[in-house]
Amino acid sequence: LVISINANRGITAGSGITDDIGLNLARGRLILRHLALWHKWSTDGGAPNTLEADTDSFIGKVDFYHTGLFGHSRGGEGARAAYNFYFEMGSIWPGKIPNLRIEAIFEIGAVDGQTSRVLDAQNTVWNQLIPVCDGDVSDFSGINPYNRMVQTAGQNDSAQKSVYLVYGANHNFFNTEWQDNDSSGCNYHDALWTKKDWQSQKQQDIARKVIPDFFRANLGANKLKKLNNALNPMNIVEGAISSITHIERDFSANPNLNTQLRFDDFITTDITREATSDMTFTIQKGSNSLAAALKLVWNKVAPTDEPTMKLHQMNFVDVSNMKTLDFRFSLPGSKFFSEPVNFSISLVDEVGAESNAIQLTDYVVKTFNPFRTTLYQTVRITMDKFTGINLARLKTVQFKMIAPAAGNVYLAHVRFSSIVSELVLFDDIQGRLPLASNYKTNSNNVVNEINRLITHAAEINQIIQVKVIPNQNILESQVAVTFASQVPFKIRNALPVLKAGEYSFRESKIKKVGDSSHITFYLSLSDLELIKKAQGDISISYKGNLMEEWIFKNTINQQ
Repeated sequence: LVISINANRGITAGSGITDDIGLNLARGRLILRHLALWHKWSTDGGAPNTLEADTDSFIGKVDFYHTGLFGHSRGGEGARAAYNFYFEMGSIWPGKIPNLRIEAIFEIGAVDGQTSRVLDAQNTVWNQLIPVCDGDVSDFSGINPYNRMVQTAGQNDSAQKSVYLVYGANHNFFNTEWQDNDSSGCNYHDALWTKKDWQSQKQQDIARKVIPDFFRANLGANKLKKLNNALNPMNIVEGAISSITHIERDFSANPNLNTQLRFDDFITTDITREATSDMTFTIQKGSNSLAAALKLVWNKVAPTDEPTMKLHQMNFVDVSNMKTLDFRFSLPGSKFFSEPVNFSISLVDEVGAESNAIQLTDYVVKTFNPFRTTLYQTVRITMDKFTGINLARLKTVQFKMIAPAAGNVYLAHVRFSSIVSELVLFDDIQGRLPLASNYKTNSNNVVNEINRLITHAAEINQIIQVKVIPNQNILESQVAVTFASQVPFKIRNALPVLKAGEYSFRESKIKKVGDSSHITFYLSLSDLELIKKAQGDISISYKGNLMEEWIFKNTINQQ
């Protein structure tokens, strides 16, 4: 049973509120209200005859114990909101929907942080599909929950988490309706549409394959568990998808501390990190809520040199029962190399014996990063590949750079896992080399063309009204500040952001008025005073989309 919910009436067209600017908490409640109605129809009958002529035809036929949620864009955060609302302490929803079990959540190009709550999906299987050429939610904030969940799982969350990166895809064209091309193009690779298109059959074909397979793998009493192989980077991307575009995957079979050894997440000081003289390293905060990442920069003096990074445990660790070494890897944002980046990975035990070396290009073919932020993928190496050392007394993991002669990369989450996948038996995995032919570049897609910032100058924009909305308590009064432009403000899933000096504000509503476009921001009286004191111009842009901005002279003092 597949239920499609229309959030357009009353939510999509509505104005945000302070604690729910994107109305994604409202979307979560809408999901639960639908499920509550379906529980009533499946228990007591009374379904609308627009669904079935027999209004009691659903009695006893809806299995709430095996439920999955799907959400696109703001609907992705809405799906996580529904999940959190149902399971939080004191929730009213278990009384309205008894025995609901949400086994899996699939999101496409989701937003994150548009509500007052941090919304994750712990203890359920979760996947985020990222359109790599997303021109709307172009900060890829849908990756944020993944980074939070795989870092903070502790002893609790034991469900598979994954990110599925689709090259050439934009934000909107997974839909068959609501067609508007949000993207200006793709960096270094081909788009799955042309500039004249109003849809992408290729994107829809990917969705028709990946989404049903995800739910078949994770829903029901008889799950088709092998379908989760599509998300696990130990498996090649199947031909139905790889014939369309390149796919990369970030993956955690199980983030629970009981199933993995976190060798180095780059957040603690109990690890000794050592680099050769031709390499420098820094630990810095990662993108998309990643707690920390290791940046490596190298420059070979001679072609045969091997700039090396070593991660030493203070005491030996036992990884003899582990199944895989996993680490996350990214090139810098908008970086292009003339040859695939390659380095070797090897292990060293307590007495200094070094294992054989495994090369990155046996698993990943990577020459460029398609956008200006880091986009990580997970590399998983089975432990039987490392021979010649005592795995029960492991001391060091080391990375030796092979190509190019100079460059930089990012690493994160160097971990050993005791399971290949939560849902797939080890014997089912078929390890194969990546198919380089599926990794296509296009030098005609120049980064400067696609990443250029479009600025609408103050000469065509103006602040037209500052209006106080009174409240009985004067301190709770609002101020509506309306901005007008000859260039329309876009209706996006990324939120409009008003910036004045170091301050930013997000609660707004867009309206078309005659030949101009208006956007009204709702502020407190204290917010208004901050804007009055701000130096320089005011700007409006979109959180998560840094491609376009509107500039306004700060004339609020004159209103």
